[in-house]
Amino acid sequence: MDLLEEQIRIRNATVKNREMIVEGQKVKWAYRSELVGRHGLDNNHRNTWMAYLVIILVGFGAFVVVKSQVVMGRRQEMDAREALRKELQLSGDDRKKVAVV
Repeated sequence: MDLLEEQIRIRNATVKNREMIVEGQKVKWAYRSELVGRHGLDNNHRNTWMAYLVIILVGFGAFVVVKSQVVMGRRQEMDAREALRKELQLSGDDRKKVAVV
């Protein structure tokens, strides 16, 4: 039982109840940020931004993969052309005529 009472006391210690007296009536109030944090009102907003972050990271990762595959493919084609040129022992303008299709 003491554990439950301790948890309630800790929870209530973080919640600040501000009171003012307006025309003889006691009015409780809190800052907007405290209410938003206490009731989790910004969770949907945070989840939306997290979704954007995930989409951006996945898109960037896909871009890196595709770009590296394109560069590696071009490099392999260049190596194949160079090997063909060496095999045929071409030089000068004849080197430009050889292309792998």
